[in-house]
Amino acid sequence: MNIRHSKAHELLAIAAGKAAGLDAPTSERVARSKPARAERDRLWGEYEKRLRDFQGETLEGIQAWLESQGAAVSLSSVNRDRAVYKQQAERLALSVKRTQEVLAAVDGMAEGDLLKASRKLIGQIVMEYFLGLEAEALGDATTAQTIRLMEAVGTLSKSRAETEVLEERLVDLRAETLKAVGAVANKGRVKPATREAIYKAIDEALKGA
Repeated sequence: MNIRHSKAHELLAIAAGKAAGLDAPTSERVARSKPARAERDRLWGEYEKRLRDFQGETLEGIQAWLESQGAAVSLSSVNRDRAVYKQQAERLALSVKRTQEVLAAVDGMAEGDLLKASRKLIGQIVMEYFLGLEAEALGDATTAQTIRLMEAVGTLSKSRAETEVLEERLVDLRAETLKAVGAVANKGRVKPATREAIYKAIDEALKGA
């Protein structure tokens, strides 16, 4: 949900247009008027600041402030807008937690392994960012830029899919190889020390794959 599409934001924009002297203001007319747009952004900023103040601002208090600005909306509408910012706060907290976990995981990791893991992670992050773009974000992009963006998303999607398939195949290959080596070893054809050396070599090879 784009909160800027909410009823409260629409009514605040109209209120800003009236304050700026526009005749029969609409969201579109306000967006084209510099004074009205500045007042709209001020009201939007104040509204969103109150929504983010989870401890200090109640839904009823925010609703009363909206009414004082000429934007009367229901309590459920205010609650929906606040829920957006609560979700954002939760995602931020989760991101911080995951960052801390990643830092702990890579602590002491060999430089080569760290670089390989970083490249894979960055590719996934970039792809997910592109897929999460809203249509408005591409409003100023040229046709050529949009096409290149689509190509980049396609390449990253293909790379991630191929990586996941490869990882699954490697896991299966490891299981089958270990099974075969174990069967031979059980027949007494491979000494325990040799078997362990083979297992270790398989694991090292898969780590570097």
